[in-house]
Amino acid sequence: MENVLPDKQTVQAKNIIDALTESKPTKPVYTLRNARIEGKLNLRHCTVFVAVDMQDCEFLDEVDLRYCEFMQTVDFAGCIFRKEFNSGDVVEAHTVYWKDLSLRFNQEGLCDGDKAHRKAPRFRPLRRLRQPF
Repeated sequence: MENVLPDKQTVQAKNIIDALTESKPTKPVYTLRNARIEGKLNLRHCTVFVAVDMQDCEFLDEVDLRYCEFMQTVDFAGCIFRKEFNSGDVVEAHTVYWKDLSLRFNQEGLCDGDKAHRKAPRFRPLRRLRQPF
C-alpha cells in the first residue's frame, strides 16, 4: 500500500465494530491510539453507547457512519482516512452525535493540516441534539 505510515499496530475493523456495538459494554470509553485499521468500518444503523477515542489512527478502507447514533463523545483527532469517510450526505440520513465530535480537517480535506487523504470526508452540517432523557 502506498504512503502507509510505518510503526503502527494493525487492527481489523471487525474487532472495532464488535467492541463499539456491545449490548453491555464493560468500559465507558473505547480507546485506540496510533493504529492502522484494515477493513471497512461499517457502523451504519448502529447505536454506540460508549465514548469513542481513536487518535492518530490510519483507516485504510471506507468508514461508513450513516444512520449511526453516538450517545457519547467521538474523537478522531489526528486520524488519516485513506478512503471515503461518510457521516451522511444529501441522499442518505445523517449520523447523530449526541455529544461532541472532534474531527479536524482543513479546506483540502487534510486532517491536522499535514496528513493526506484520497477523498475528502462527506458531512452534512452537524447538529448537536439534546438527549431525550
